[in-house]
Amino acid sequence: MLKKIFLVSVVTSAVMFADFTMIYEMGKDGKQIVKYKDNGNIKLVISSENGDIEQLIVDKKAYVAMSLGGKEKKYMDFDKISKGMSMFSSAMGDEQNTTSDVKIKMLKKLGDKKIQDSITAEEWEVLVEDGGEKIKDKIVVTKDKRVFNATKEYLKALKRFSGGEDFDKFFILENGYVVVGIEGMQLVNFDTKKVDSSAFKIGPMEIQIENNRSKK
Repeated sequence: MLKKIFLVSVVTSAVMFADFTMIYEMGKDGKQIVKYKDNGNIKLVISSENGDIEQLIVDKKAYVAMSLGGKEKKYMDFDKISKGMSMFSSAMGDEQNTTSDVKIKMLKKLGDKKIQDSITAEEWEVLVEDGGEKIKDKIVVTKDKRVFNATKEYLKALKRFSGGEDFDKFFILENGYVVVGIEGMQLVNFDTKKVDSSAFKIGPMEIQIENNRSKK
């Protein structure tokens, strides 16, 4: 029995922390790419016709980079910026925004779907309760364990870049289901190929910022 528990633990850990790449379609022309190496190295990229916005965690430090309107990509120390904004908000007496509990209830299953022929998904009609408001909507969900665990890691990174906002309530459902499709956002590709470490390279402008800080 103990051997079985140990094997399950090892397999679960491997699934949770293996390299993966997720690609979501965002609207007509946009997409979001999530590249995960381990819990200290993850990259979120939002691409559109106007350019790219990158959010990176490299060696557990957070950075943002923007390349909009054909301009050169600029890297910034997100933790430093976030700390400064937090201090400013405190000085101005601004309170942290709080969000209401969101509840998603399945009304009926509309059909089965496939994501890249390897992930089985379902389309649901749901009732979304948010702050006393009730809205009927359609979502796509899956019970694929790889996608479930990958989404959890993605949401951890998203939480860091959003000031602590908990996105689990929007994506993680009961009975092992995870949301992979909502209006304007749809998972279209998922793979567990090795992610090259070059994806987490910080550009020279950010290195210069770090050097300046270290001289103070």
